[in-house]
Amino acid sequence: MRKNWFYKLLLSYLPALFIITLSLLLIAFLSINELTKKSSQKASQELSRNLMKLLDHTLGGFDAMMQYELLNNEKLKGFFRDTADNREYSDIVAAVALKELLANNPGIESVYLFRATDQMVLTPSTLKSFGQFDDRTFIGNRMSSPDIYRWTARALPMREGQGVVSLAKIADFKYNSLLVVNIKAQYLREMMLGMYDPEVTAVHLFDAEGHPILGANDQPNAQETAAKQKVGPDTATSAYTGWSVRNEPKGAPLLNLVSSLFYVWIAFGFVVIAAGIAWFVYLTKQNYRPVQTILKRIAEMRNETSPDEFEKEKDDFHLIESTIERLFGESITLQEQNKENIVYRKKHVFLHLLEAASDEEAEPLVLEAKRFGFAPQAGGAIMAIVEIDQFAEFVHQYNRDQYLLKNVLVMALKELAESKPFQLWPEWVGSQHLAVMFALQDATADEQDVQSMCEKLRHWVEHNLDFTVTIGLGFHVAELKRIPGSYRAAWTALQYKPSLGGNRIIDQEDLDGHSKEDLYRHLNDIRTLCQSFRAGESHWETALDELHRTLRSRLFAREELINVMNVLLYHLNKEIDEMSGPFLELWNSGVRQQLQESLKRHETADDLIGAFRTLLREAFQSMQELRESQSTGALIQNMKRMIDEHYADPNFSLGYIGDQFGLSGGYLSRLFKEAFGVRFVEYVTDVRTEHAKRLLAETDEAIQQIAAAVGYTNSLTFIRVFKKQTGITPGQYRKDAQQD
Repeated sequence: MRKNWFYKLLLSYLPALFIITLSLLLIAFLSINELTKKSSQKASQELSRNLMKLLDHTLGGFDAMMQYELLNNEKLKGFFRDTADNREYSDIVAAVALKELLANNPGIESVYLFRATDQMVLTPSTLKSFGQFDDRTFIGNRMSSPDIYRWTARALPMREGQGVVSLAKIADFKYNSLLVVNIKAQYLREMMLGMYDPEVTAVHLFDAEGHPILGANDQPNAQETAAKQKVGPDTATSAYTGWSVRNEPKGAPLLNLVSSLFYVWIAFGFVVIAAGIAWFVYLTKQNYRPVQTILKRIAEMRNETSPDEFEKEKDDFHLIESTIERLFGESITLQEQNKENIVYRKKHVFLHLLEAASDEEAEPLVLEAKRFGFAPQAGGAIMAIVEIDQFAEFVHQYNRDQYLLKNVLVMALKELAESKPFQLWPEWVGSQHLAVMFALQDATADEQDVQSMCEKLRHWVEHNLDFTVTIGLGFHVAELKRIPGSYRAAWTALQYKPSLGGNRIIDQEDLDGHSKEDLYRHLNDIRTLCQSFRAGESHWETALDELHRTLRSRLFAREELINVMNVLLYHLNKEIDEMSGPFLELWNSGVRQQLQESLKRHETADDLIGAFRTLLREAFQSMQELRESQSTGALIQNMKRMIDEHYADPNFSLGYIGDQFGLSGGYLSRLFKEAFGVRFVEYVTDVRTEHAKRLLAETDEAIQQIAAAVGYTNSLTFIRVFKKQTGITPGQYRKDAQQD
């Protein structure tokens, strides 16, 4: 593509743009520099004040310390007493006090005492006469100075180049004895350096006479000595010492020079910008001419030859844009429609292929799948269905994000299938189920590869998402037209998820490895469980556990599980409906509805029976508390205990219990019926039948012996009652129990 016009425009505009940009940058730089200068001045003022406050605070602290020692340190005061009995001892004690003062104050370079009575000077290590002391000049100046308490910056004569700040305090007003403290200039300088960067800011310190002090090496250097004290907004003066601090940024002369020409540079920048704008206008007129030519030609193509209509166009590029859109609009629209149609068509072919009833019906759909790029090679194909576990909770928790998570599931599946020896085709066949068609690409790929990849998907979902999936695998088919059978097999495998459990892979071997049984043969056990629950017997939970073990050992579909649990719920409701008002009210207050909701919410036998067990345990506890709270509760429980103890007695009857409690049999019968919902005789029969079941299952005793053990003298009566209660004879029950 030729770009002559592009380069022409670029070269014509770039110089003007470059000049204008530089002018704007210059103006911005000057403006920022001016603002920076003002901010720097404020910062300098604040820095000077803070440095001076720091010096005043530090020197004032030493001053207060000296005053405190003179007033309170008996060791020092003993040195100045002219009546000391033991002068040598007082001098040694005072020297020790001076050493302690040095040790406790690292900023002090040296300290000594001058006793005017005998003209002696005491340091922490020596005692000399005034004439032999190196610093006698300073002592003499202080003694003759009218302002003796002033801080003085100087160099120690005994240490050349060692700068100090000294203060002399009168310790004895009678003889004008002195305490002299020399503060290290290095100590003060290090404190000040903590508040500014010497590479950026130069700080000058002047004494009360305007002489510079505190140079880089404890004393002012040549540059600092030549510096003049200039009182300005960035100078801070101490009322305590009379010293002044002034700071200025390094390189300030250059910045001041630039700032002095600020308005000149601003005016120059605006002049350049105005010239650039004029140049832009000129270039725009020159470059607009080709556009005018294009517009005229487009107008001729659209038969818009009227000059008046051409001049009325609000947007000069409207004709160009509309012409291009007319050329490409229909083509783009058709392409987008074709993409959408492909997505819907692909899913349509997928669903109809799975539902094909015969090979003849599937063959044209297989051809369609090949046109979409899905065609198994020599390896055949396998069908899998991914089911989201606990879907009701999934929808409730991810009401808005469930479609995003489903898309994440599909993307994870595709990513795991990369570089695998098969091609996959996933489509959602329902809100909870993702059907995946695996096309094995070579003879080396088999069902184990597919199962391994499905296991990786299950593991990835479990550890990276907040839900789990169960995957049903169909059988391998040699041709794609046989895939409907594999799909139905995968769907059938998922139906046994309540029995086998969720968050796993269910293949055809899992179905073949479990026995199937009619679950309805345990309906009598369900009725017995419900009666025990109603009667307040705790072994109802044992019966529920036994039902759970039976379900776990058998293979059943979800529909069968729901039917069995509906039977259990039906008998529970029937038994409770026959109880008295408080128990029925307790049951209807929420237990009945919660049990019904559990049937919809849980998908596996373990989860469903676990939910039932929790709800029934809470309801049973509440019913027991209700029984115990009633006035006749204790009497009823005693009757129940007597039944458990004397059920094997053939002569045991309601009259026998009445004699024990001194109550009529009719009254006791009515109380028993109200408490347990069954008649006394029926309850005793149930107890004897349960014990007979246990003996039949656990012992080899004869029927006659078992009949006598549970209170029946006649074995025929026992057999008749047992069959009425359970639906089968004792011998058949023993046979079934031994098979289990």
